[in-house]
Amino acid sequence: MGAAVGFLGSDGKGRTVSPSDPLPIVTGFSIPKHDYVELSYTGSDMTGVTYKLGGTWDTSTNIYTGGTTVGQLELVYDGGNLVQIVEV
Repeated sequence: MGAAVGFLGSDGKGRTVSPSDPLPIVTGFSIPKHDYVELSYTGSDMTGVTYKLGGTWDTSTNIYTGGTTVGQLELVYDGGNLVQIVEV
């Protein structure tokens, strides 16, 4: 059996999670099975995350290429602050 883990929730209250007392399941983003993640930027802001399955790893450049897109996230900014993440 795994060890208990403590964390601080967004409400500022502490909670301990263990296999006998797991976190409740909440629906939300679904991260699909993938082999690598491709990040896109506008200026210095990361504005996209693309999950890819398959493709080819080039050991000389340490870069994945190709593959099939299996999921995407769009990151939205307002005044330089990240305000929204949207599954597309």
